[in-house]
Amino acid sequence: MHNKKLIIIPVLIVIIGALWLILRTEAVGPENIKVPVEQGNFRISVFTSGELETQNSENIQGPSGLRTVGLWNVQISELIPEGTNVKAGDWVATLDRAEISNRLQDRETELERLQSTF
Repeated sequence: MHNKKLIIIPVLIVIIGALWLILRTEAVGPENIKVPVEQGNFRISVFTSGELETQNSENIQGPSGLRTVGLWNVQISELIPEGTNVKAGDWVATLDRAEISNRLQDRETELERLQSTF
């Protein structure tokens, strides 16, 4: 009989607690807040960490003539700052001229050699 009382008392406490949680009348959730309307500037600010991507961007390719003369790896020596607005024809980058200059000098040397043997 004593064992039965030890089991019945905690069960009754759990049932009473469950009924209390179900039947309580408190509003659970966000409250409606009323504030007076004021006219003013509406500013939208975005603060984030990570990387942002623009919706409108353009791929910029180097001169196609470089591939026809066998130049595949041309480095960019100067680049316009990111986020700058540009129009068609505006300068955006300068390519490194070292490889093309070396290639031109090699061709001129070869031309001189061929002309001297002819």
